[in-house]
Amino acid sequence: MRLIRQPAGRSGRGLRRTRSAVTLAAAILLSSPVASPVHADTTPGPGRDPVPGADVPAARGGLRPAPGIQIPAWHKPTRAPVKLPKKFRRGMPSQGIHSNIDSFAPLLFMQSGPNPGLQAWSIAHHAFAPPAAAKITCVNIADGTHCTDPAGQPTAWPKTLNTQPSALGTLPSALDAKIGDISTTEVPQYITNPLDTSLILYPAVTSTPFAGYPKGSVGVGCLLLATQYNCGYQPLAPLTNNPGKSNTNGLTGFIQVGDEIYGASTDGQVLCYNTLNLLRCDGQPYKNTGIIPNNDKAGIGPQDFLGNTETVNGRVYISSNNESGFSTTPHPPTVTCFDPAAKAPCAGWTPQADGGPDAMRILAIFTERDAQNNAVGVCTVAGQKTKKAPVVTCHDFNGGIRPTPPGLQEIFPADGAKSVVFQPTQIAYSQQQRSYFPFYTEDGKYKGDTLCYNWTTRAACEGFPEPSGHPLVNNGFTLDYGYAFYQPTGCLVGSGHKGWIFGIHPENGTSIC
Repeated sequence: MRLIRQPAGRSGRGLRRTRSAVTLAAAILLSSPVASPVHADTTPGPGRDPVPGADVPAARGGLRPAPGIQIPAWHKPTRAPVKLPKKFRRGMPSQGIHSNIDSFAPLLFMQSGPNPGLQAWSIAHHAFAPPAAAKITCVNIADGTHCTDPAGQPTAWPKTLNTQPSALGTLPSALDAKIGDISTTEVPQYITNPLDTSLILYPAVTSTPFAGYPKGSVGVGCLLLATQYNCGYQPLAPLTNNPGKSNTNGLTGFIQVGDEIYGASTDGQVLCYNTLNLLRCDGQPYKNTGIIPNNDKAGIGPQDFLGNTETVNGRVYISSNNESGFSTTPHPPTVTCFDPAAKAPCAGWTPQADGGPDAMRILAIFTERDAQNNAVGVCTVAGQKTKKAPVVTCHDFNGGIRPTPPGLQEIFPADGAKSVVFQPTQIAYSQQQRSYFPFYTEDGKYKGDTLCYNWTTRAACEGFPEPSGHPLVNNGFTLDYGYAFYQPTGCLVGSGHKGWIFGIHPENGTSIC
């Protein structure tokens, strides 16, 4: 099976199918919010997985040929439904659903095959997680059960991820393949294809050797949710292990600007992948970035990039934290701006040390909006080592400090040590723009809470408790990581470190939604 390009001068829409492959024609991989539900008609996979690289000469030295994203010919591109039957509009059980993994922010996916209904997919995070460990799970929102296989039969969850095209949790047919050989990162962020909403790209790290990457690599993993299928892997940078130097041990990402998705490696390089031609961007990884490396010492990989990414007004913002002690350049939590057009740091912008002297980590970067929903700046939230409240800092687009929006700092509570705030989910609710922040503290004072800010009123969300816990879910012990929003039910769906996937009512914070 191979990918072929759309010939020059020939128009195409979405996916063009051939006997041995499908071509992604035009710019089909555009970023859609992780909160957006996606939909597919389930098509069972083939009786045997395709052999990747079958039409590529074998690499020298016993290594596999360089891999790539490979969409099997039997896969049917899918689109989100315009209307949903009433039976698909139910929220999830108030007590939540256990995912059986350290599940990061969920992906919502509308399935309409043998196992129809809204599904929540979640991938376990951390690059240091054993590659062969099961890392992906799927649950049915409406009844709290785990998903069936593509043919509608019961199947075990969670399942492993693989660089080789293969059904989830199975042994690929490639030479010397392993049943699982991928880990992710501290804050994995996903790219959903709006013209084939079953297709997901995610940040991946692997020790599997490939031609040109004999000691492993960081790169782009691919999933087909409808058919529960690994659709390949594309390396972006080699793993390194050079004593006394800054090393690529892991990555963060992804976010999308135009046809390109961006992340960063632990040695401060910016990674880039072109979703139009399914190739690495020219000249990447980019070295002139301004990002301060973290977790980059020799001998510790694979390891997380400690930070996250966000795009605001066509620029890429990346935080870098140092709480592990394994960085060649000790530094406070910082945020850096990278200009994709210039492939260089943003003009006038230097790394910003946000959060004050007690800052421990920045894991939330988000757009500051005015009451008319215009982007006017970029903000961060820095968790604190002490019992101080997390600290909000906002910047203009030249790197200068802006006043914090009214009431935003006040939604973050104090009295809990080692606070953690992850990336907020922004939604339109009751004709208002709102951001919902996952929050907890490592000392157990706050065991998993949601915080809400209303950009339209420039205040805390009226009627929403600040903070809002989830007492019906695991006795409130959730340690929230992130949320997704499903418009037809009006519900947020959350997940966290304790493995629970649960509902959150956007108006009052309850899990009865």
